[in-house]
Amino acid sequence: MSITKGFEYLPENWKLSIQAILKHKTTPEQSVLLFPKFENKEQEIVYFFFIYGNQQSAKEATHTGSTRMNRVINIFLETKMIPEPAICGRPKKFTPEMKTFIETQIVIDPRISTQLLKKIEEAFYPIATGTIFGIRQSLRFPYKPPKQRQILTQVQKLRRMSFAFSMLIGNYYDDNIIFSDESRFCRGPDKRWVYRRYGEINEKCFADRSKFPEGVMIFGAIGPNFKSQLFFTKKMINKQEYLRILFDEGVVQSLNCHYGFGNYLFMQDGATSHTGRQTVAQLRWNIRYLKIWPANSPDLNPIEMVWGIMKKLLNSFTITSIADLKTKLMEIWNYIPFNTINSLLQSFRNRLHLVLLHGGDSIQPFLRHTTSKQNFNIQ
Repeated sequence: MSITKGFEYLPENWKLSIQAILKHKTTPEQSVLLFPKFENKEQEIVYFFFIYGNQQSAKEATHTGSTRMNRVINIFLETKMIPEPAICGRPKKFTPEMKTFIETQIVIDPRISTQLLKKIEEAFYPIATGTIFGIRQSLRFPYKPPKQRQILTQVQKLRRMSFAFSMLIGNYYDDNIIFSDESRFCRGPDKRWVYRRYGEINEKCFADRSKFPEGVMIFGAIGPNFKSQLFFTKKMINKQEYLRILFDEGVVQSLNCHYGFGNYLFMQDGATSHTGRQTVAQLRWNIRYLKIWPANSPDLNPIEMVWGIMKKLLNSFTITSIADLKTKLMEIWNYIPFNTINSLLQSFRNRLHLVLLHGGDSIQPFLRHTTSKQNFNIQ
């Protein structure tokens, strides 16, 4: 079989491979060992075209259609270069300049509407609303509610930095810190999405909402390989209720049993029920506790992430009563594994560093919920 014209423009290793196969008339099994590595289908088409000397055999060997085969071979014979793969699909309607312009406008004003973007953009480029939507999607700008963070005064920021510095210098983050907190959970509507047709009335597609939803306050504490019982109250926890939970309901006793007396450091925020004279006196005589916790700093407390996990999981259930709410909260609390709790606790040191890095400002935007990676089998 003669070598087709244009052979001299092939890569050197291809020439040697083709000459060896044609000269020695190797078997298919032997030929495979001599084939070069192809980066795309176009290279494979050109190579086998010179192996067989005709398009029909090359087409069968590469499983290529006639149109593609003709295009690749004709371009190669005309330009002496192997063509790049053809771009599939509809050509893009926007240019890099449009993309950069829209990205800049969104960064300047994240609340800017599509219509206003279109109006500004059309002063420079004609553009459709759908194209703007496509550009925003390609830039990974989904439409979401704004992130939440607490408002901090300058004094609060300085105190947060002082707290973080003292905790890091004293290596207190290595102690068995027990993080405690209260949170309110309400019996709200079912937040699961449904499939519903436009204009169709289906009772199962409604989520009933109350103007004043019922709820409960809960108290819990977490530590390394430790999780307290979950406690429920109807109203805000006052100092009498707080002391009852800690000392009469067995929280302190369970901590002493788990870690040993004095082998842990109890954390509480600056709520009035926690810092009253009677509460402080009881704590001072019975446990080691953090004397100071910076005001307005839920982002420093890992248990806030646990409340976030619980609220997210609770949204997947239909809650019919306060008793049902308590039951589900208890189930979710019990199902949260210790590896999740320990992982959250280990983030405390990083939180302290983040506070210093950002000048005492809120670190909430830099914290991530990890519920998507957890597998909670709750019925």
